[in-house]
Amino acid sequence: MCSRERPNSSKSSHPDKLLPSPNTVPERFEFGTLPYEILAGATAAVDFLAAIDPGTRATRREQLAHALGSLHEHEQVLRTRLEEGLRALGDAVTLHSKAADRTPTLLMTLEGRDAREAQVYLAARDVLAPAGSFYAYEPFAALKLGDPALRVGLAPYNTADDVDRLLDGLSSLL
Repeated sequence: MCSRERPNSSKSSHPDKLLPSPNTVPERFEFGTLPYEILAGATAAVDFLAAIDPGTRATRREQLAHALGSLHEHEQVLRTRLEEGLRALGDAVTLHSKAADRTPTLLMTLEGRDAREAQVYLAARDVLAPAGSFYAYEPFAALKLGDPALRVGLAPYNTADDVDRLLDGLSSLL
């Protein structure tokens, strides 16, 4: 064992830096001006999310955790509504997103329809549902999907009316 004392790592790390940069963390590891607009935007985003459903939570952290739980619940209700509506369309829709615990994003193929055609058709009805492989080449190969698929993602700002507009569009296309 070496008899030499190990230096305090918090004091021994001296990265190359510009002379005007201070020696305090994190600024000493940042070259140039900090992205203040991003820092302000991140703070505003957290404040916005925490205020969605604050209830009687004491701290901002508790408000944020509760709000994120509420958003997750909202998205799951919409995802369930969408999946039930897709099942009602029968064998014309093959849903490839089946994991129980996942983001509310669905990947589907349409029997006898090109996903790009469906994308254009739905876009004319104010529904964003892009077509492609989305750089998921390995899952596409494993699922034997040679053609593009249609992807639908739900977000906190979506409503039941948005889901119904998508289902109505798919129903009329099929």
